[in-house]
Amino acid sequence: MASRSKAANPCPMEETSHVRIPTSSKPQVGMKFNSYLEVERFIREHEEANYVKFKKLDCRTVECSRKRAPKRYLSDKLQYATVTLSCIHQGQFKSKSTKLQPKLETQRMGCQAKFRFSATPSGMQLYLADFITQHNHPHDEASYRGLPQKRKVNDQEREESFKLLQKRKRGSAQTEENLHAMEETLSDHIPNSSKPQVGMKFSSYDEVERFIQEHEEANYVKFRKLDCRTVESNRKRMPKRYLSDELRYATVTFSCIHHGQYASQSRVRHRQKSRRIGCQAKFRFAATPSGKQLYLADFVTQHNHPHDEASFRSLPQKRKLNDQEREEAFKILQKKGRRATLKHLQEATGKAVTTRDVHNLAAASRQNSLCYTNIKAILDYLSQVEEQTSVIEVVTNADERVVGIYYQDREMIRVYASFPHYLVVDATCKNNSLQMPLYVILVEDSNCEYEIVALFFLIASNEESFRAMMRRFKENNPIWPCLQVIMADKDNSTKILVDEFPCASLQMCLSQVLRKFKQDTSKKQLGLQKEEEAFCEKLMRKLAASKSEAVYMEIYKQLLNTELQTVIKYYNTTWHNNRQEWVEGLKSRSVTLKKEDPEKLKAVSEKLVAVFKNSPTSKKVMTNLKREVESLREERDKTAAALLAENAPITNPDNTTVSKFQQYLTPCALKYVLRQLKLSWKVKVKADIDNKSMTITSSKDNMIVCVDSCPCRLWQSLCLPCSHIFAVRRTKGLPFFAKAVIGSRWSLEYYRSCSRLSAQNTDTAQSIDALQRQRLRLLSRHEKYIRVSKITKQLATVMSEAPAEQFASQLEAVQKVLTCFQNGSSVNIMEEVGQHAIDTEVITESFPYQEDVRMESLQETHTQDEQTTA
Repeated sequence: MASRSKAANPCPMEETSHVRIPTSSKPQVGMKFNSYLEVERFIREHEEANYVKFKKLDCRTVECSRKRAPKRYLSDKLQYATVTLSCIHQGQFKSKSTKLQPKLETQRMGCQAKFRFSATPSGMQLYLADFITQHNHPHDEASYRGLPQKRKVNDQEREESFKLLQKRKRGSAQTEENLHAMEETLSDHIPNSSKPQVGMKFSSYDEVERFIQEHEEANYVKFRKLDCRTVESNRKRMPKRYLSDELRYATVTFSCIHHGQYASQSRVRHRQKSRRIGCQAKFRFAATPSGKQLYLADFVTQHNHPHDEASFRSLPQKRKLNDQEREEAFKILQKKGRRATLKHLQEATGKAVTTRDVHNLAAASRQNSLCYTNIKAILDYLSQVEEQTSVIEVVTNADERVVGIYYQDREMIRVYASFPHYLVVDATCKNNSLQMPLYVILVEDSNCEYEIVALFFLIASNEESFRAMMRRFKENNPIWPCLQVIMADKDNSTKILVDEFPCASLQMCLSQVLRKFKQDTSKKQLGLQKEEEAFCEKLMRKLAASKSEAVYMEIYKQLLNTELQTVIKYYNTTWHNNRQEWVEGLKSRSVTLKKEDPEKLKAVSEKLVAVFKNSPTSKKVMTNLKREVESLREERDKTAAALLAENAPITNPDNTTVSKFQQYLTPCALKYVLRQLKLSWKVKVKADIDNKSMTITSSKDNMIVCVDSCPCRLWQSLCLPCSHIFAVRRTKGLPFFAKAVIGSRWSLEYYRSCSRLSAQNTDTAQSIDALQRQRLRLLSRHEKYIRVSKITKQLATVMSEAPAEQFASQLEAVQKVLTCFQNGSSVNIMEEVGQHAIDTEVITESFPYQEDVRMESLQETHTQDEQTTA
């Protein structure tokens, strides 16, 4: 390090030594360079000669040095006043995470080799002030050429590689010409033998599976699907490439079941059994350039474990029984016992069935018999208490096996026919006294209130059983094609809902999405710390609240930059590909006037869960369940009665816009319309197109909006006037209120006709009056005292401020009213306004008086109290 002292006083060197740039790469202290480009050239020559690689470690630019020393001259060609280049193996790397990636590969190994350059006092050149050329690592040509910096390609090479990749179709190791030649030379049928050959072609994925099965049977090995890319996913990445639907996968890899290594993350159970022993056997298939076939691109058939017939037949996949064999086993279990069942299965099926398998069959048999008993009891009970119009059916699958019981009474069918646009499918009470999970289907009415429209029990929560129930729901509700949105949990049933209801878009509740994400990230498999879990949960909330695709991708890049590989892999496989179902701004439709209310759904689920707590028998369960459904209906009826009473038709309504909307819409729809009316002032209207349409500027693009329709997502889904329609109608001079723009399901008249208080079931006025009377009778003595005391306090204040000549008459009138009430008489007060003074006439009636008069008096008192409070 003696060279540092020489660099301290470079002035004599600049005057005495006449050093020019050497042609060799051998460094010397004091070497001068006219520009930084010459420094880089010198470093490259040194790297090529010694098979080492340097990187920029520290520097101070010319601009920064001019700010620190404005009077010092520095040439722009230098770029840096001081710059230090170190070996790429300089420094030490210390991982901050001990769980995520404990064994990170790094190039830092503490090498001290470096070059330090500085500007001369004249500021015209750079000179070598200090250097160290000793390395603490081997530096041969092979390792040097294998460095990422040396493997990096320039722009021209990248363009050539892109063209080559397009020809190779991102999966083949051969060019397109070779593949086409291979397609011409190879036979178009599957080889008869199971011996694999590179280039074998298959017309469909079913043929690939058949080939794998033949290879397994011939060699006594078992393969599983390791990695794949579906045809749908590949079409999103490469829209112009043709792929046949029969292929199912663009690329698919099968590996031996003993592939990989299992590392237990448990601190208690360190010796867990695992089949993963690092076997490298695999088959990789890829689509041909024509996209019509799959070919065998690569394979490895060498195994690192014995594969004999005995061990092959004893695998769980080979011992699995089909439905027919299970049914036969159940019958023999009931008649002859487990030993006879084991002997029969081994002889009849030829499978290596074990005693453990028979034990599991016996447990499943007991469970099935219990479920069948409960289904029969439920069916007998409902057939006695239900009407003939109710739907009570035992549902079977395609193999005629019982999967559960479906229940839907006449009122449920009527309610769904009235509001068929929005459906909520919730799985609740999975563990109950019946040992059968309960599924609930709900709808949302015009005022955003939930109501149950179907119930069904399943013996087992599998895809086949759930699909059978959804098909039965479609058979009993012919209006199901009007369904637009389905709200469901993140589970295996989502795929079935998409298949059975193709016209509807699937969405997920935001609270349930965040709850599942939090549960998954807290598992030990992801290996996250508490701070990382909180950060990922915060990012998930931002992703769910994204208003557009651009905002979503910005936040998604933040997740990718975290370098939490386990979280990124989990997120991509679970949430990223189906973001249109749960991200707020990416949902295709929105038929609800407000965001999902998890508290409402949670309240319904809690009430249903409470049914099973004290219901030991199936009859008791159904009795309490029907009682709870009736209770939920009564609550909704009370809400509807209060809403219709508050929004009763007015004889002389105001002619204002708000009054018209208030008289026509439900309260929930009214809030939305008034909010859109307020937002319409911010909409920019650009130009006229014709008498009924104009061009406006939206957040995404320009839109052509008519006076009675709009291409935006909100109007297309809700059929309620949006801010764009209001802006166009304002510009055209048309009134804001127009029934043609409003969907009929949001009107008070439609809500009244669909409610149970309508004239089709009972008289609306009588029902509302009865419910209002019931609500008034429920007032306690203390509540009545509080209401009356508010009025008497105001009365005392007014009378104390009255003139002396009026006080005596007012006091006498109040005294007469009190006397009448004490005697049980009714009082009618008549007010005369004009030249005459206010007279109070008291009309007494004999006791007892009629109930209707009493209710009218209480209603007047209640109305005056509300007006006084307002």
